Amino acid sequence: MSNIENKKNSKRSAKEWEEEVNRWRASGLPMEAYCRQHELTSHRLGYYKRKQDAIKEVETASFAQVSLEPSPASEGLNLRLPSGHIIDGISKDNLAVVSALVGALS
Repeated sequence: MSNIENKKNSKRSAKEWEEEVNRWRASGLPMEAYCRQHELTSHRLGYYKRKQDAIKEVETASFAQVSLEPSPASEGLNLRLPSGHIIDGISKDNLAVVSALVGALS
């Protein structure tokens, strides 16, 4: 590689390297062969390829939708009091009653 070509490649912008990576991918050539043909250093093209891959990975990441269904064995919360009493099936619908019961048992 000539000094002129080497300087030209080192002064490319990230956008220009991104376009070069796209041209390499479209060529179907192995990276080493493409770089020899175009007088590029494979480590620099490889750097921008990895950078581009990382960006695409982040862009395609997503959250999966999850739905929670209560299991038949779990009918609300359970509360074990210091006295040994256990209150099963606590839910938002019976919270006032449970609160009164805890108050009476404490």
